[in-house]
Amino acid sequence: MRAGLVLLFAMVLMFSVGCAAPQYIEFVTWYPPKLKFPKGTSLAIIPKGGDPVGTDLVVRKLEKYLSLEDPDKRFKIIEREMLKDIMDERMLAETGMLDKDAEALAKMKMKGVEALLFVTVTRYKSETIQTPRKEKVTEHTSGGGAAFTRRGVTPVAGTVTQERYVDVMWYTARADVEVAFKMVNVGTAEVLVPEAASACVMEELRERVPDESAVREKAVNNCIAQFMKWVGWVGKRERFELAEPSSAEAKAANNLASQGLFPQAEQQYNIALNLAQDARARAAILYNLGLIMEAQGKFAEAKSCYEQSVTLTGGSIRAYGMGIKRVEEKILAKAQPTAGEDSGRIEDAQSQGQ
Repeated sequence: MRAGLVLLFAMVLMFSVGCAAPQYIEFVTWYPPKLKFPKGTSLAIIPKGGDPVGTDLVVRKLEKYLSLEDPDKRFKIIEREMLKDIMDERMLAETGMLDKDAEALAKMKMKGVEALLFVTVTRYKSETIQTPRKEKVTEHTSGGGAAFTRRGVTPVAGTVTQERYVDVMWYTARADVEVAFKMVNVGTAEVLVPEAASACVMEELRERVPDESAVREKAVNNCIAQFMKWVGWVGKRERFELAEPSSAEAKAANNLASQGLFPQAEQQYNIALNLAQDARARAAILYNLGLIMEAQGKFAEAKSCYEQSVTLTGGSIRAYGMGIKRVEEKILAKAQPTAGEDSGRIEDAQSQGQ
């Protein structure tokens, strides 16, 4: 009997250890702007054809945001009035090819213009749709009522509840906006053409017509937000599963890593690595140490850790190889753990485990 209890306890203990909850490490890696301009670049924003109302709205909003509201002060906005003595704005808007006009570029340099942004709203549509619907309404009537029984109609005092369906009109405002942004580096005559930004916004109200212009403005704001991602740092929040610890030292390091205490976890992983003898245990510690290095922006050190893990396991664990590829891409992109004063949006990257 006692032997059976001991065996059962041992099995439960082994099961609980084997089914320990996985631990994760989370950190943010910042990637430099897709459109690389120094902070404080003098920028002239030029409307270039398309829908005149929509284009003017986007230009005005961009000018206001970049000059007054942008916390990072990425650009110094040049007023359009200042460009009139350089060249006719109509011709400027029609060509949009200042990289081929050396004289115009030279004049702009003299006026302090460092970059041009051509804005074209290629789609600026909105509509309001009416949709009738049947909705159930419950009504409560206080006072006398009547109940039908075998003996006839019996007066009933209190509340009478009735349900019925009524016709209700719903109104949906939909706005579709697409904006093409084209930037020209006046100093190098380089033309930068990111993809067009597009947005669709819908607002639905019951028995009340939505403000169609307000819905269009929301769509415009979404397009401008996409543009700001091109000119500002983008942070990607990443989440990875830590390799299961094989010792008390490795477990302590995992606990520190999952709490975001990266320097302390790095020290503890090095202690665990010096004590580990088994190849797979060393590979797991090296992989976790690589994640710590990656979280701190030490990409070369992280790559070395991942490569050692792959060597020790013969490439049998996919996450180790993926770590090598990931940090190589970050090195090429010149990513860094913090973006400093140029911090921008944070996006959630897809979580990856083993």
